[in-house]
Amino acid sequence: MVCYVHEQKPAVGMCIKCGKPICEWCNVEIQGKYHCKNCVQILVVGLENQVKNFDANNTAIAPQPTTVYMNAGGASSSSSSSAAAVYGGRKPAPPYPRHSFWIHLILLFLTAGVGNLIYLVYVVYMQSEWRKKYS
Repeated sequence: MVCYVHEQKPAVGMCIKCGKPICEWCNVEIQGKYHCKNCVQILVVGLENQVKNFDANNTAIAPQPTTVYMNAGGASSSSSSSAAAVYGGRKPAPPYPRHSFWIHLILLFLTAGVGNLIYLVYVVYMQSEWRKKYS
């Protein structure tokens, strides 16, 4: 059997990834197993792509979608400072806390209902700040 790259060289083994015969020049031994240089390169490129998706704290980085806005003339512009362009002509929904039912229930039992009033004032304040920002 001869190497699939160097046809004049005898094969010393088979690549465990692709199964092709490889010579001593093409052989890359990893943990006692034979790999061809092509499979090792594919493996390294794949690992490099995975590493690029993590930051310095080893947490995954979510890919950011590319947003392109079209003006009336059909030409694209990639940046805009107005809130209408950023939100596609619509304002975002006013802020309302998530899981508010559970918050109200916990505050009812822990503060005998007084905490619910304080929480309600907080929510109304946050919504009024939102109205100032987006109106």
